[in-house]
Amino acid sequence: MPDPTPEEVLHERLKAFLLFLKPRLLVADIDQDKLAQLRRLSDVRIRKFAVDKPQITGLDLCALLADPRVGRFDDVADQSGALKKGHLAVVLPTLAEDMGYLIEACLTLQVLGLAAMQAHAKAFVEKHGALAAPAGSAAPAAKAAAAPLPPAVAKALAPIRELWSLAPSTLKALQLLAAADSRADQVCAEIEKDPDLAVQFLKFVNASPSGPCSSVKKAVVSLGYPLTRRFVMTAALALKLGPPYAAASFDPKGFWRQSLQLAHMAAQISKTTGLGHPDEHFSAGLLHGIGRIALAKAGTDGPDDVVGAEILARWRFPAAVVEAARHHRDTQDQIEEIQLPREAIVAWGLHHFLTKGQDVQPWAGFLRVDPDFLPRCFNEASRPAWVYE
Repeated sequence: MPDPTPEEVLHERLKAFLLFLKPRLLVADIDQDKLAQLRRLSDVRIRKFAVDKPQITGLDLCALLADPRVGRFDDVADQSGALKKGHLAVVLPTLAEDMGYLIEACLTLQVLGLAAMQAHAKAFVEKHGALAAPAGSAAPAAKAAAAPLPPAVAKALAPIRELWSLAPSTLKALQLLAAADSRADQVCAEIEKDPDLAVQFLKFVNASPSGPCSSVKKAVVSLGYPLTRRFVMTAALALKLGPPYAAASFDPKGFWRQSLQLAHMAAQISKTTGLGHPDEHFSAGLLHGIGRIALAKAGTDGPDDVVGAEILARWRFPAAVVEAARHHRDTQDQIEEIQLPREAIVAWGLHHFLTKGQDVQPWAGFLRVDPDFLPRCFNEASRPAWVYE
């Protein structure tokens, strides 16, 4: 009998892994609402991705559905021996059975967290055995190739050189932050190798719900690795989009001041309503308009919502942050037709409330807060402590 193909191995192992996982999830008190929301969002993202790349591999899918705060399923599977990246390199028929299995595995990782999924994968391998890489498969690249940018976005961003590259010390800091057993002093040392990055990192941390922090070390210890990694990425992206600006009339301080005001309000709404995490709302609010500053730096025209979403997706920010940028200019009818993360909905509502100056009452109802809350929250977000300098 011939050896099974990588496609056959992928099918059987994914199916077996999900069956193995199912009874464990029943007793793990998994957040089913979050999992359902991620399933709806994943379908939209896959369909958009497939427009430019009709053939999606398992590695493509793992990259597309990864949350950088948590990790990638292909890494967990490969390191544990549950599956190897050579098996996941096969092309998946769109929205067929194996794609469904892999989507479920990727999303479950986001909800469970890295440590829990690693433990389940290890237990699965202990029961079913580890796999070797398929014969003839090359060693996988350290990072899967990014999906090509839409032509209009690529053209708009062409003047910004090295937008997708990072300094070695920043890359090392992000790698250390992705490993739970890294030492905090190592992380701090890498961040502090770039004084501009360290300063920008602390500016954003001190404006967030997690601030204030007087040093990089205090910030890393206080935030924890996943959130620190987010702020390091945000700081690095802000530096990439820093001066000089080709659009002479652009006011970068005004841009960041407004972004921080909206981010602060989004975080306060999360605290008040008890929906979502304030830091997640802060990130979505802070970066929702990032396409505008990118176009100002490039000196080109284009849809800032699409540009911003593509930048954030390529930098591997979480889906909620990407969707906040992608949809912040949508009409209310458009917003009501799609399923979006709560963070993206709050960023959308605040963007329209602040830019259009409409009555408080309907926006308060939409955001689930009292009518007098929004003016008070805006005044607080406008005080000097939140001004970007």
